[in-house]
Amino acid sequence: MTRTEVYTTPEAFDRLAGEWNALLKRSASDTLFLTNEWQKTWWRELGEGELRILAMYESDALVGIAPLKSLKMAQFMNENVPGISVPERILKRLEAAGDG
Repeated sequence: MTRTEVYTTPEAFDRLAGEWNALLKRSASDTLFLTNEWQKTWWRELGEGELRILAMYESDALVGIAPLKSLKMAQFMNENVPGISVPERILKRLEAAGDG
């Protein structure tokens, strides 16, 4: 069964670091710009608004991750990035957070 966790604090970068980078190494998109360290640094230096990191798990294994800045970014990814499907319930949580 797949479940999605939403993390909203920068500490999540540290919590997810090992799983995040292990998942990235197994993917076809293994680039520096998608590493946990790069994303953490980008958020620390340039991030504004509310942080949202979506972590998708199958059983207890991380199978997908998406650091999002806002509902608009999640909707954009849903509509324009092949292979990305942000669940409707997550979009509703982002909307309820008011970071449009």
